[in-house]
Amino acid sequence: MSKRSGKLRHQRRTRSGTRPDEEPTRIPELDLFRGLAIVLMVIDHVAWVFGQPIEPWSIRGVTRLAMPWFCWIMGYLLADRDAAERWWWRGSGEASAAGGRPANWQRWWQLVGAAVVVNVFYFPITGQLEILASLALTWLLWAVLRNGLVWGSVAFLLYRWDPTAGAWGRAWLDYPLSLVLPCVAQGMIWRLLGGRFAVAISAMTALGLLVADAGGWSLIARPSLYVLVAAPIAGACVVWARRGLPWRLAWLEWLGKRPLRAYVCQYALVLLLRQLV
Repeated sequence: MSKRSGKLRHQRRTRSGTRPDEEPTRIPELDLFRGLAIVLMVIDHVAWVFGQPIEPWSIRGVTRLAMPWFCWIMGYLLADRDAAERWWWRGSGEASAAGGRPANWQRWWQLVGAAVVVNVFYFPITGQLEILASLALTWLLWAVLRNGLVWGSVAFLLYRWDPTAGAWGRAWLDYPLSLVLPCVAQGMIWRLLGGRFAVAISAMTALGLLVADAGGWSLIARPSLYVLVAAPIAGACVVWARRGLPWRLAWLEWLGKRPLRAYVCQYALVLLLRQLV
């Protein structure tokens, strides 16, 4: 690269360190909603301690928004717009050659570390690995497929044959990949193809699952079904928030900037509460 082209590229950068067509490193609206998702998770876990069922009429019906919120934001941040000309497939090697973002393996190891800490306590109680394990596996799939992970939006069709959902006898994951992948993929579709399109895909998925369930041919067992039913509502909220919020809540943004630490700490407190009640 010539000195002149390097100088021009430097001049195109803003004071924040990004080019005008790039997004800032931190997105306050997404930090806020990620913090809100953590708060909903805390409420959900406390309700779990007190034996509340996962039903639409219970508080845990409302807290079902937390998981798709978190996954939509994760998908949005993983999607690589630099490789969007071939969004249907992008392997890890191709991404590097095309100038796409390299995988942040340090972040993955942080996710794995948090998953290990939480599941040391969670697995002996439930016999399943908590959602952080599902997110770590999803991240590995993204590292291989990159934008090709958008095809995970139809992974719910494989729920009955998903070994992580118990198709081979035991459900090892509390949130099987056939539930997590569609939510993360919908977040990627939001980044690559637009929020309205992503919400429409999510809404059609939820409607189809509800119609199938009402007709007696349920693709996904309850209460797992409620996750994908809540996904279009959660997605519409974060898409709306990304356009700019007229208000700010600093403490929620603070939580959203430290999602793994906040999540691990709240689990420690919830498990302590479980021992006391």
